[in-house]
Amino acid sequence: MPLRRGSTLAQAHLNNSRDLLPWQLELVRAQEFLRIVVGGYASGKTAGCAMALAAHACATPHTEAYGSAQPESIVLGMTDSVLRESSFKALDEVVPAELIAGRHDAPQRRDRTLINGHVIRGKTWKGALEGNTATAFWMDEGHQFEASPFTNYVARLRDPKSPNRLFLISGIPEWGSWVQELFADGTYPESRLWQISTYSNTYLLPADIARIEASCDTHSALTYLRGQFAAPKDAIYWMYDVARHIVPSTGDPASPCHLGIDVGDQGAVIWGQRTDSGMLICDEYMPQQQDIADVCETIRARKWRVNNGSKIFLDPAVEKSVKRTIVKAFPSATVVQLTKGQVGHRVDYGIRSVRAALENVRHEVRLTFAAGLPRTDRSILTAIPKYRRNPVTGKPVKDNKIDHGLDALRYLVQGTLPALDPVERRVLNRYAA
Repeated sequence: MPLRRGSTLAQAHLNNSRDLLPWQLELVRAQEFLRIVVGGYASGKTAGCAMALAAHACATPHTEAYGSAQPESIVLGMTDSVLRESSFKALDEVVPAELIAGRHDAPQRRDRTLINGHVIRGKTWKGALEGNTATAFWMDEGHQFEASPFTNYVARLRDPKSPNRLFLISGIPEWGSWVQELFADGTYPESRLWQISTYSNTYLLPADIARIEASCDTHSALTYLRGQFAAPKDAIYWMYDVARHIVPSTGDPASPCHLGIDVGDQGAVIWGQRTDSGMLICDEYMPQQQDIADVCETIRARKWRVNNGSKIFLDPAVEKSVKRTIVKAFPSATVVQLTKGQVGHRVDYGIRSVRAALENVRHEVRLTFAAGLPRTDRSILTAIPKYRRNPVTGKPVKDNKIDHGLDALRYLVQGTLPALDPVERRVLNRYAA
């Protein structure tokens, strides 16, 4: 039955007139502006979001106020292949063909125009969004994005002619992702999170489920089958929990800070400030191709005090000339560089210190991170949940991207919140020597 301009989409027409899964019906009918769906493989999350977007588009028709323009919804994918093989494939499967007035399928123009005048456009995250005033966004495979584009996209939901607004995010419940950080605790305004199990998709055949089960080990099944945020088995900092370790505190610019510095073509500087319970990581700087003197100048230009009472912990392998530059730049601070044979020189001891600070055996958290820290592909909040051990060698994987911030954090934490007390370290240092 054709849809008349101004009418809404009958739910019976969605999904080829098959019944929607109970949670999909909730998603389509929900009133929250921001709806997030994370789930296991083949759980129906992409189809559910496609139906919610289609229902929104059908309820937001072209009106005289638009003139020659059209109301738009935008589907965002990291690549055009995601748009082609995931989001738009799902849209074509759940939206009745008689509601489609026009379509384009090319990387430069991928869209569907409904008979009510609403256009659903596909965009990659690198595509130009300037000038867009959409009524809805859908971030498909949203866990692959960073947090910063999300803020930009939300700001573009500003079509003044449309009474409806909708922001959809779908993807895998990736542990430590910005999606978990922002939405898992249910406190983000006007939002609702669905965590969907593969087993909730009653349209899957037993053979389908058996095939998916065969691709998952027991641990990864928590994420890829059960739809839960679960630390990967090879995660080094598996105890990291955004709900416990990211705090609203911004630090105190009037109090001294300690620094962890890793130098190199892609270096890292981590600021830490002592608290009653341990340490707050209050700032970071990730220089690229920058001379150490310029790095020191940037550190001095920040609002934090690095003077009497401050300690600067360096990469044990840093050259003497670099250390001299840092000492000269911060003459009142104590510069610490461990040497071979000392307990803290070993990578695993530093990791042990960070892990014990994140959570010790008494479940105490002594290491926290300011909520205002950056979220980039190199930032510390991105790096911590991605830090892994090589499954063959058991050693931490160094990818020359996230490991610089992790190294700087390790130098800082093992120097201020060591895993062993001073007596134990002195004893071990004697044996190491």
